Amino acid sequence: MAEQFKDDQAVYATFGGLFQSLASDDEASRLARESKLIVRFRFKSPEAEILLNCRKDPVDVRCGKTQTSADLDLTVTAEALDRILLGKLAMAAALTKGELKARGALLKVKSLGPIFDAAQKLYGG
Repeated sequence: MAEQFKDDQAVYATFGGLFQSLASDDEASRLARESKLIVRFRFKSPEAEILLNCRKDPVDVRCGKTQTSADLDLTVTAEALDRILLGKLAMAAALTKGELKARGALLKVKSLGPIFDAAQKLYGG
């Protein structure tokens, strides 16, 4: 499975494409905007960054490093996010095991639930 994410361009194609689909989907975008979060995914192995600005309508998705401040910085491997979105790894378990690390307004982590739920439907379905 790690072969699927051999470089940053593969991460951007997979997850950037997913989040662009989320931004284009009326219901998923509405759920993401309700969180009012700016979330940065910092991928390791391979290194990449994706920023979701859920304060904008439509949700703004940026692939690559940006200067925008985020409410939450999530550090994760592409493989771990893949397993989370496929329902093979629960977000809470990923946080507990250290496969997903969150920095920032940690009380807002539970606001990620609807974003991840919407992303899971688009990713696995």
